[in-house]
Amino acid sequence: SLATQLNTDTWKGKVIVLVSVPGSFTPGCHVTHLPPYIVKAKEFKAKVADIIMFATSNDPFIMSAWGHVLHAKGNILFLSDPKVELGSKLRLSLDLSALGLGLCNGQFAIAIDDFKVKYIGHSRSSKNTTFIDLMWH
Repeated sequence: SLATQLNTDTWKGKVIVLVSVPGSFTPGCHVTHLPPYIVKAKEFKAKVADIIMFATSNDPFIMSAWGHVLHAKGNILFLSDPKVELGSKLRLSLDLSALGLGLCNGQFAIAIDDFKVKYIGHSRSSKNTTFIDLMWH
């Protein structure tokens, strides 16, 4: 079953890494952005974060399929934000209408430690940028 809301009660005292990308199954996001987190998920969780989340503006069914196809479910929490609320509120949305994607959450990463933002990195383009190495240290 698909959850429709996040319960943040369990986040107390934890380090959360939230990564947003424009879209699942897009060439850059599918091939470049998500795979490093999958490959290093266990090590990353042991050294850097308690919870790793990936968000896009895709619907929850696409997000579930993306996690399933990449064998990442269980290590990474996949979030759906089809109304682009997260990117819009953070002023990190990206208009990719020219590519047929419309308004999307931009490419950014946020590290949250016990509900306090410790890091925000973002890219204003859809280029193949990854934040895992920056957040690793």
